[in-house]
Amino acid sequence: MKNIFEKGLNKKENIFSFLKYKSLKMKEYFGALNQKDFDQLLSFDSQEWLQNNPKIKGVFSPKDELIKIKNLPKEKRGEALTTFKGNLSQQREALAACRVFIERNIEFNHDIPKEKLLELIELFSNQYGFDNEQKEIIERLIDRWIL
Repeated sequence: MKNIFEKGLNKKENIFSFLKYKSLKMKEYFGALNQKDFDQLLSFDSQEWLQNNPKIKGVFSPKDELIKIKNLPKEKRGEALTTFKGNLSQQREALAACRVFIERNIEFNHDIPKEKLLELIELFSNQYGFDNEQKEIIERLIDRWIL
């Protein structure tokens, strides 16, 4: 019986979240979002993106991975290369999504603290294994946008 109640509760929460999201999207469309609403909308959008895209375990450095693949025996390279391509594709999509979320924040609030934008980098990095070089590239972009 408890599972039925929990499922019902989850459905109600999902309906409430959906209605709240739609309300926030309408406010965004009409330019009526305040900072709190914008943060909530961005949270909905980022959580949806993170849930719908497979994660990468650990740090994924394309340069390092290619070196590892090059040093593998020929019979193992094909499978490793297939895995590499999937991870590279997923990570590039995540980098692009992270950039879009950063740009949305800056467009909404030109005075946004850099620390808040760095939190977005960490959120995506934890899920998609950005290496230090990738993080630095995004941080330099933030510096250019903010200045």
